[in-house]
Amino acid sequence: MLSNQIRKYTTGIILIVIVVLISVLLFFRKTQLNPVTGKKQHINLTHQQEIELGLECAPDMAARFGGLYSNTDIKNKVKVIGQKLVAVRQVSKSPYQFDFHILADSQMVNTFSFPGGQIFITRGLLKLLKTDDEIAIILSHEIGHVMGRHTTEKLSGFDILEKFKDSTHVITNYSPNQINSYITDLLKITFDSEEESEADELALKYMVEAGYNPKAFPEILEKLSGKSEIPGAEDFLNRHPVPENRIENLKSTIIKYHKRK
Repeated sequence: MLSNQIRKYTTGIILIVIVVLISVLLFFRKTQLNPVTGKKQHINLTHQQEIELGLECAPDMAARFGGLYSNTDIKNKVKVIGQKLVAVRQVSKSPYQFDFHILADSQMVNTFSFPGGQIFITRGLLKLLKTDDEIAIILSHEIGHVMGRHTTEKLSGFDILEKFKDSTHVITNYSPNQINSYITDLLKITFDSEEESEADELALKYMVEAGYNPKAFPEILEKLSGKSEIPGAEDFLNRHPVPENRIENLKSTIIKYHKRK
């Protein structure tokens, strides 16, 4: 009798250990090392799946914000600045396919990046940027989020990405409902202080290497953070919070970059 109880107890313990081991193995199977940040991230997608999903969603993303801005000169300016930034050594060696789009919405002040390299800036935010350096600041920050795979990591638990579990091949032709759900989830994302700091650090690195002056970076954040009343800026701040230490950290990092020159 006692022997049977011990046997059942031992069997139960063994089953629990097996379940725990399987869970750990599955977790690490879906954990990827980011060569840019050196961090391990819990991500379901391959780089190619990120690219394909972003490309599929880009037209619907534009449609949500009144389409793409039609001014050819301004569109070309943003694309040229963006391409200079992604030509820097670290970004150019990545597998991502970057492209830069201006959303026609002139009321919203915001910027978005899809995993894989599709980057959007609203006309409302672009109107506030007076120089190429200021445009480069916003674009390079979003490039930093892509390279840091911040959005991909946040979305890895969402329903649309469940189909990629244990999958290495590319799946295209998403249904309209899947695309709509993915964009909706992406637009809800807010970045935490660690992700913002990481994107800032990468942004400064890319700007300096591309030949842009990052000194206006903290000034833009101060402007958007409410020290001057900007209609629509709350959209930007909800997505990219600007605590006081973020601005101070930026100023310190910029000084370090200038000392290296």
